[in-house]
Amino acid sequence: MNPPWEATAGFTWMALTYLLFLLYSLLFPSVWFSRCLRWGWLRGLGLIAYGTYLFHEFFLGMFFGRLPFIKSWRDLAVSIFTLAFTLLFCRLSWLYFEKPLVKIGHRASYQFAIPDPADSAPSATELARP
Repeated sequence: MNPPWEATAGFTWMALTYLLFLLYSLLFPSVWFSRCLRWGWLRGLGLIAYGTYLFHEFFLGMFFGRLPFIKSWRDLAVSIFTLAFTLLFCRLSWLYFEKPLVKIGHRASYQFAIPDPADSAPSATELARP
């Protein structure tokens, strides 16, 4: 069980640390750390990160059939297989499901006409009618 302070201060400090890493990489793009963050395979993992977050527990439960503790070489092999399966599933989900939906969203126009208040206000003759 996690200590109570971790739910507040611990996660806040962790988020601030990630923020500092990102700011550092943006402000100093030629540093080795910034170049590492631009590796193609890391960007690919970033594309499927949310899907991985959504499905990893499901696949762990499906392949393990119990809580996933690594107690033997077989458990380690199942964990590695589950990782590979999850990443492959999420990559295919991105290519054939999510990416087409994102493209549709990018094609959509979100410009809305602002109605003229004079057009919608009732005229004096309309107000005078009983």
